[in-house]
Amino acid sequence: QSASPSHDLAPVMLDAPCHYLFSELMIRYTRDKIVLGAPFFGSTPDDSKEESYQTILAAYPNAWKVDLAGGGPLDDGQAFSYIGEATMARETLLGEQYGGVMIWSILEDAHAPHSLLKVIQNNLTTNRGSNTAANR
Repeated sequence: QSASPSHDLAPVMLDAPCHYLFSELMIRYTRDKIVLGAPFFGSTPDDSKEESYQTILAAYPNAWKVDLAGGGPLDDGQAFSYIGEATMARETLLGEQYGGVMIWSILEDAHAPHSLLKVIQNNLTTNRGSNTAANR
């Protein structure tokens, strides 16, 4: 008998080493039960510090184009690794091959025009070409 849907999923953070993890999860779960977790924050290489995607973008206005920013005014120039717009678009497509994408956390997203949530919405194949409120 299946557990409730909230306990019947295997969340995987997108910043984790995925190949080994996916092969292990595929043994235990069907593809539709593996959900990719998309972090809306960045962290330093040693994980000693985290900053929201919104904060990173405020300090580095072009940060949405890449997945690494540093050397400027934020936290004494420490480098932060995160998921930028192009990577988020690719990861959304990957998530659709599995159980979807889970965001972590919406409060850390940037406002338009560089919202990661909007990137996810625009790259869901079920939304492409439709005239839903999420695409306007």
